[in-house]
Amino acid sequence: MTKTITDTTNNPNYSGPVPVTLMDTSGAPYNASGTSGSTIAVTQATASNLNAQVVGPAASGATQSGNPVKVGGVYNSTQPTVTTGQAVDLQSTARGAQIVATGTDAFNATINAITASLAQANQVPVNNSAPQGKLTLSLSSLTANSDNSITFSGGATVARRIRIQNESSGTIYWETDATGSAGSPSLVAPAANAVVVEWIAVQCTTLHIFIPSGGTTTLNGSSGVKVTAYA
Repeated sequence: MTKTITDTTNNPNYSGPVPVTLMDTSGAPYNASGTSGSTIAVTQATASNLNAQVVGPAASGATQSGNPVKVGGVYNSTQPTVTTGQAVDLQSTARGAQIVATGTDAFNATINAITASLAQANQVPVNNSAPQGKLTLSLSSLTANSDNSITFSGGATVARRIRIQNESSGTIYWETDATGSAGSPSLVAPAANAVVVEWIAVQCTTLHIFIPSGGTTTLNGSSGVKVTAYA
């Protein structure tokens, strides 16, 4: 049965508010607080029609407005253990910091890149396999009119700082990882009671020293050429 609701003047075209009196099954009207002794039930055949959408005061990327909803976790001195499908509270420390731990996907940190950058910045290799410091040279003497190749061992096979000292009576020439010749960088013969020192601060696997004809063949002796390499 349908019934047209009209206003107090019985105007069927009335579009304003219409007072409605709710009554219980006995015909007793509900008062304003709905305390007639019965309850008011609201039913809907399709439950999903009662779903509500909750939105915040501002969209993503929009200017902040309103008061933000506070989000918090719970502190437990003993962390809870749940099983698949169970809900669990976000865990926080006693000071409110959120506790974060890895699950199936671990945290990825590129440690090698960090240590490599530090090694490059400080000109010191990061090598846990051996202590750093002074390296051992592959030669104990030099050959005149020849390119002398010196490699390194000990804490590392790569030198990053090399000290060359010329105490001989002639000019010597050097190169890093390239054949030495009379056109290479040089250390001239020192003046009396003096030495000439060159520091090489580049990564090097082989130091080449060229000694002209008639030059010294002494390496790391009381005179001649002295070479010290560091990892």
